[in-house]
Amino acid sequence: MTDAQARTIASDLYHQWAAALTNHDADWFERHIASDFSLTAHPFAQIRFDKRKFIEVDMQTENTSITFLDIRAHAAGGILLSQAIARVKEDFKSDLGEGMPSAAEVTNLLSGQVLAYSSAWRKNGRVWQCFDHHMIGPVGESVSSENRSQSSLTTA
Repeated sequence: MTDAQARTIASDLYHQWAAALTNHDADWFERHIASDFSLTAHPFAQIRFDKRKFIEVDMQTENTSITFLDIRAHAAGGILLSQAIARVKEDFKSDLGEGMPSAAEVTNLLSGQVLAYSSAWRKNGRVWQCFDHHMIGPVGESVSSENRSQSSLTTA
């Protein structure tokens, strides 16, 4: 796979992810999140979600709007490594759990920000599955116009 092909696949996957999130499509996440999935999120060192917890938390967001500003990818053997920068607005309806930041803390820190993400994907049969996902955190507005994707998704 070339890097151009990897970027096309990653772009499709990130846009599908955003659509599944905005539409509360848990079935998409069941298919495309690997059973050994791990999520971490900076600056919240205590956030480490497995597949079940990740889907549970993502299904509790509302007022979601995601605009991708840049998506990059690289093929490494059978693994696709990807990075996305997106303007994200989402409100968390409930707290993330004991020892975790409150819904208000997460919403206040992240919603309305430009966030960076890094993911690793592999195929399970014919389906690409994310097995590692990291929210790098707020990065500001420094993405050049030549890298901007023209896609956004919003729900009320």
